[in-house]
Amino acid sequence: MNPNEDLIEAALQVQLNSRSKYSGFSVGCAIRLAAGDVYTGCNIESVSFGLSNCAERVAIGVLISAGVDPSLVSEILVVGPDLVDCTPCGACRQVLSELVPHATIWFRHGGQWVSRNVLDLMPDALEASLKTFE
Repeated sequence: MNPNEDLIEAALQVQLNSRSKYSGFSVGCAIRLAAGDVYTGCNIESVSFGLSNCAERVAIGVLISAGVDPSLVSEILVVGPDLVDCTPCGACRQVLSELVPHATIWFRHGGQWVSRNVLDLMPDALEASLKTFE
C-alpha cells in the first residue's frame, strides 16, 4: 500500500524550500488532518547542527502555530531527496510521540513506502517514563 499522491506531492513541493546547505539532504514533510487539510514543513539547517530543525518538527510547529489541535492529525509523510530512504530521527520521533501518538506516518525504507503508527517508532518515549514521577 502507498500513501495518497497528494500527500507525496505536498511533501515534495515543500522540500524545494529546504535550507540544507551543510548536509545537502533536503527533507519535506506533509501532515494531513482527519478533515483533509494539509500542513507542511521542510528542514532548516544551521552551521551549528544542533540548532537545525527537521522537516517533521517544522511541520508540526506550523500546524500548532496555526491553532490546530494535534489530535486532529491523521497521517504524516516524510520525503528525502529523490525519494531515498528517509525515516524520522530520534528527536522527531520523540516530539511526534508526544504530540501525535495516534497518527500514521509514511516514509521510505528499503526503497518502499512504509506506514507505521507513530508510537511504533518510539515505543518507550520519554513521556511514558515521566509518568512514573507524577
